[in-house]
Amino acid sequence: MKYSFILLSIIFLLTTCTKTPDSVVIEGKIIGTDGKPPVLAHINITKPGQSIYKPDHFIQVDSAGCFKLELKSGKYWNITCAAAYYQPFTFPLVLKEKDYHISFEIQPAPYVFKQDLSETGIIGEWNNWDFSKAQKMQKLEDGTFQWETTSDAEEFSYQIVNATKTDHSINGTQFDYLRYDNGGDYEAVLKVPGDKKVKIIFNPALYPKEMNKNLPKVIFSTSNTFQNEIVRMHLLTDSIMADFNRHSSDSGYAKAADSAGFWYSEERDYFRKIVDNSEDSLLIKYAALELSNLSNTGMQIDSSFFRQVTQMIPLSDTLWAYHSMLILPVYFNAFGVDKARLLLEDKVTDIPERLAQGLVFVDLGYKAKSEKDFKKNLEIHKILYYNFADFLVLRPFIDDLDPRKARMIGQSIPPFDFPIFKQNKYISDQKLKGAYYLIFFWSRYQQECVQEMKYLHDAYNRFKSKNFKIVAINFDPFDKDLINFKTNEWPLPWINVQTPKHQQKLLMDTYNIRFLPTIYLVDPEGIIIASNYELRGPLLEETLKKHLKTGYISKR
Repeated sequence: MKYSFILLSIIFLLTTCTKTPDSVVIEGKIIGTDGKPPVLAHINITKPGQSIYKPDHFIQVDSAGCFKLELKSGKYWNITCAAAYYQPFTFPLVLKEKDYHISFEIQPAPYVFKQDLSETGIIGEWNNWDFSKAQKMQKLEDGTFQWETTSDAEEFSYQIVNATKTDHSINGTQFDYLRYDNGGDYEAVLKVPGDKKVKIIFNPALYPKEMNKNLPKVIFSTSNTFQNEIVRMHLLTDSIMADFNRHSSDSGYAKAADSAGFWYSEERDYFRKIVDNSEDSLLIKYAALELSNLSNTGMQIDSSFFRQVTQMIPLSDTLWAYHSMLILPVYFNAFGVDKARLLLEDKVTDIPERLAQGLVFVDLGYKAKSEKDFKKNLEIHKILYYNFADFLVLRPFIDDLDPRKARMIGQSIPPFDFPIFKQNKYISDQKLKGAYYLIFFWSRYQQECVQEMKYLHDAYNRFKSKNFKIVAINFDPFDKDLINFKTNEWPLPWINVQTPKHQQKLLMDTYNIRFLPTIYLVDPEGIIIASNYELRGPLLEETLKKHLKTGYISKR
């Protein structure tokens, strides 16, 4: 009887405590800079490349800042930590077969406020949370900000913008409760009083101060050296990219890339040491991906390393999901554009990560388009349309690749005569005859446009002495938008134009603008010779090298 009881107890423990082979329990705690849990925080868990708005797992932490959940299957994950009053951030969770229980502590970084808060604004449901339509708050003598309105609703929700050094909106400091917006930020919600008058006071002093430069921080148990190293690499990469972008905007991309301190040799050696010396193959592959990503900072990495990456991480490896956008630049750097395209075309169906596969198809589609191969262009467009249109980032390219629609390649650029921003003169297509020029339609509120700035500045500085110019047509609603961007983010050393809102529809129709950025390369005779995808990211330099003729003499 006694032994039967012991046996039953053992069976009970095994059946209740043993996890399924494909599951892992993760638990953790979120702590603020004051050592206390945030007033409200959430954990989003997604597969790499998946939108934070559609998480596989989502949980609100408890009042002590703790959370616990079970991942049913999957090897690679991203964990996004969102906490009121703190910057949201994402870090990787790379699981091994032996993992069945993972624990860690998270300390998010506080927001860093701008020195000049004069542009602090407010957005909400009344303006569809549109950053470009933010209404300016009134600064009071005590350092707080005030804004008043009326509302017929029972509740009034809002966020603060243009106050911190990030592109995130932040929660207000006056609220009855906070509501997660599912994107990493929080809305402040007020009960509307009987007189329908809403008066909002925002006090930046209530936000935690930046006391520790080494935040955000994620600490796994001391025995989990692998996961600690993975997160360390990820956060180091994020820090380097932020540091580089900050210095690029201060002094221009070329100066940042050329200055001795911006080759990040110590950091490069750290990643290389892992790649060359680690005995953990998964750690090696992850380090190789992160180092490849840092080539965007001007870090000196030779083509032999990129070839090594293609050998150690085959296209069939789902680890690429952490950096889907890297497959094309890694292969281009490793083998050159032409050979890389042949290799990728042969293996494109082997790529399991859908976004990466879609990007390769996009590149092959533009190759067919540039070679005027209508049949192949149409075939690839159908593949993209029926299999990859759910990716918002790919939709503009899918539309642009439709060979049945009228396109502007080979046509004359429609005539223009634009007033140059803050100068008492005009720029026209006639004045640019005899030069190659890029015409770039953009808005600072479109992240895809901002991501192109590094490549545009690099191209401008490299080719400006070779009969090449850039005309940037800005679609932002106010002069101050362009002034602030030019002052605080990127220098925009080329010809800048800002279009009045009432003219934008005409411009969009005239120049076939269906998305921003829209980009055209125009030759010295005024003919459009390239557009959009061929002029974005690292392909911009390749396209310019192919088309620019330094010995061109104007026929005028």
